[in-house]
Amino acid sequence: MLDSHRCGLSANHLFGSVSLAEETGRLLGVRSPKQFGTQLIVCHRNEFWKRILPRVPLCRLFAAIRSQGLRIGKASDGDEMLQRATVERLGLSTMVDAVVTSESCGRAKPSAQFFEALLKALGVRSPRQAMMVGDSIVRDIQGAQAAGIRIALVTVLSAEEPNDRVRPDLRLLTVYGLGAHIRLAGVT
Repeated sequence: MLDSHRCGLSANHLFGSVSLAEETGRLLGVRSPKQFGTQLIVCHRNEFWKRILPRVPLCRLFAAIRSQGLRIGKASDGDEMLQRATVERLGLSTMVDAVVTSESCGRAKPSAQFFEALLKALGVRSPRQAMMVGDSIVRDIQGAQAAGIRIALVTVLSAEEPNDRVRPDLRLLTVYGLGAHIRLAGVT
């Protein structure tokens, strides 16, 4: 399972929903708050989309993981449609077996139920057969750990340090080191 590393804050992170964006429009005195909210979300998606480019090393990493007979899932608090489009845009749609978002499962990270929904979507019988790869101690690692999933912390992306409650099974400088370590970590 891989977290979608954010290219910046999403409109949902900034506003939570279109309705909150509409309320922001009202507070700013915009004549049509609903239209403002919709335009804000569309503007964000257009800008975000420009920054998403296919990544050859990521495709190679996913192919190497898949060649070991492993499945890959994408876990994101983001919008379902945008996350699926991101997978497609990155050239990973044939290598990602499941996409679970807070929108699709009704829970958000770091809820253990969020990660359990991804395990179910991937057809994983035991959480110990899976590994969550993420960069956020709170959002990725604590939730996966609460669900009993092995965890890999990508430290170069994380400003947070593990603590006594959170101990990653694997620490990586970059996600590209995962291929060499995944079987050694006991993921099946």
